[in-house]
Parts: sequence; C-alpha cells; structure tokens
Amino acid sequence: MFDPRVQQLSEIYARFFETVVEQSRLLAPIIIDRANGITTALGKSIQQQETQKIAKAALGLIDAYGEMDGNDTKIYKSDAFVIRQQGQLIGIHHQQDELTDFANPLMEFTIGKNNQVGIKTAPKAMLPVEKEEFLMVSDRLESGLPNAKTDLRDLAAALGSLAPAGTLSTLESFRQTEALGLLNQILEKAKTDEIQVGDYLISRRRNLEDGKGQLCLKKGDIDLVKYTVQKTPQGLIKQLDKLNLTQCDWQQIQFIAKNTKSLNSLDGSLVSSVGNQERLPFVSQIQVPLHPALKQAWGYLNQHGWSVNDQAGNDRIKATLEQSKGRLSVAEQRELYYKCLLHHQELMSAPNPIQLPSIQEVMKDLERWRKQAISAHYTPNQHLAINREKAADTQAEIAL
Repeated sequence: MFDPRVQQLSEIYARFFETVVEQSRLLAPIIIDRANGITTALGKSIQQQETQKIAKAALGLIDAYGEMDGNDTKIYKSDAFVIRQQGQLIGIHHQQDELTDFANPLMEFTIGKNNQVGIKTAPKAMLPVEKEEFLMVSDRLESGLPNAKTDLRDLAAALGSLAPAGTLSTLESFRQTEALGLLNQILEKAKTDEIQVGDYLISRRRNLEDGKGQLCLKKGDIDLVKYTVQKTPQGLIKQLDKLNLTQCDWQQIQFIAKNTKSLNSLDGSLVSSVGNQERLPFVSQIQVPLHPALKQAWGYLNQHGWSVNDQAGNDRIKATLEQSKGRLSVAEQRELYYKCLLHHQELMSAPNPIQLPSIQEVMKDLERWRKQAISAHYTPNQHLAINREKAADTQAEIAL
C-alpha cells in the first residue's frame, strides 16, 4: 500500500541533496560520512560540477584576456597561473610550469561544440584555495568579467591571483607614490610640463586659483595614470584617480626615465625605492577581517564541535587567524563559509540561532574590503601637513 509520507520524505531528501550539490561542493567527504556512505555518487557529482565550473572560468578568462602567442596558441598569464589554449585543448598551469614547457598541467580539458567541456586531466593537484579562486571567477561569468581596461585596482580586487600577470608588482610600484615622483621628475628634468616619448604622453597641469594640480600619463587616447594634488589650508592631499597601467607600460616608463638623453641624471633610486618593502606573492593573499557572520559561526562550532571529517584544515585556519589578528584571505573565507554551511542544523539549534547569509552577500562584503585594502596599501591617498610639505617626499610632489 502506497504511503504518502514516504513520497513526502523522499521529496524532502531530494530537495536537501539538491541544495547540497549547489552549495556544499567542498564537503563531499562529510556528506558521505553523515549518510553512512550512501551518497558516494553525490560526492562524485559535486566534484564533477566543481571541475566543470573551473573549466568554464578558465575558458572565460582566456576568452576575455588571452592573447595569441604564435603557433595557433592563445595564452593568458596571471600572477599565479597560466591558461594555455592549443586548438581545442586548454590547460591550467602554475606560472612556473612555463619553465618546463608546460609539462605539468594542474588541469586539462577540451572544448567541443556549444562549448561542451571534456575533462582530460582533473584538477587533483590544485589546492582548495586555488580552486576557490577559479570558482569565484566562475560566479562572475554570468554578469561578465571586468573589462581589461578597467582600473587595475578593480581588476585585482575582482580576480585575485587570476588578475593579469604583473598586477601586484605594478601596484607595488605605486606604493609610497613612487610613480608620481618618477613621472614628475621626468618633466622637471626635461624642463617642460608636457613630453611625448614614443606612444606615451606625460603632462602636468596647474590651476593656481583653486590650488589644484594634475599629472597624467597617456598612451594614445587612453589615460593610464592620473594623479590629483590639492593644496588645502590643512596641508597637501595627493590622490591617485586612475590606474590602468600594465607591467609592460610601467617598465617602459622606467626605461624612458633611465635612457632618455636629457634625463640621464635622473635619480635611478626612485625606480627601486620600494624594492625592499614587504610584498606578497599574489593579490589573492591579501587578508581582510573575518566576516562577522563567519566569525560567529566559527566561534560557536569551535566550542560545540565539528564533525570528524570537517576538522581538516581547522588548525591552519586557527594559526592564520592568530598570526594575522583575525584576518584571512578572501579565498580562505569562502572555503570556511562552506565548512560552516554544512553545520546549518547545529548553528540554527544554538541558543541564539546563527543564520549564515547567502554566499553572494558574504562575497560582496569580502571583495569590497579587499578593494579597500588594495587602495589603502598600494595606492594610498596622502595627507601632508602644510608645515611638513618640503620634508615629506618632495620628489613626489607636483609643484603648484
């Protein structure tokens, strides 16, 4: 005899597993443990969906930013990875794999009709946080990846370690207003407010009435760098308004400064003035405060226990939080989100129920904080007291 309660229970489990497939990709071992091994097929399905998303992210990146590299090869290089397409075969590699002629792919797949993905090498060698970098890009595909000509700080915040190669080193070059000093001194040595060298135009404008000056670097019709310097009763404010500079462009400017005949006495120390500053290998390793929702869930689960399989990685997270005074990278926090999400029932059973917001809400906050951290650390606005103007980095000042 048919029992409608059985059908109702089946529908509840079906909806539960559908949610898990969508939101708990990283936690297949826990799901399997909780279901006493019944859901092995589900675990494989989650991994397959994750692999497909990584492939789609790689394809989106090479379509948006890749360049032809001869021999029918299209390539996209980020600070951490290289994505390489030869015909229908696409490979994801660590950047250093270029030294071995791309002999050790992290993942390989083919593209067929209607962009159907065929996995040739699964991403087993990828670290969880590396997978998260690609999965974050995958989430952006529907709304579109940032334009390659957008502000470099926005690209870094949106793409992390998948931002174009040289992103971090270029941002480092703008630390301590190094670029402002170099561009300004090029004009000073040339005894002009505007100089054209090859494709590059460096210009400086002053408005004595409002105490404002601007310095601009253009390539053709495109603004690569734009600074504003404003004199106020309180002091001098230096602000970077536009940054659309590639590593190649910056190297060209450094070359111009070193080799233009009229500028041969330019102080070369400016070019390496931040060389000894502490730097991170990748933009993705920039840490931001632990999201309040994750902090609450993390604290509760540490007190009341995790499932056995879900304890993996907790010691690493604890150590990082202690060393960084409560901060994690965006990818690490995304990974932690899904660890906490599987304990939804325990969190909701707390004396004061803990409801995690959607991953979209959490990521919106984290990426906004990462963008703020990039601007504050690499391209800071400077506020110089009026009585300290001459002593405070006069090489980087636009004379108003």
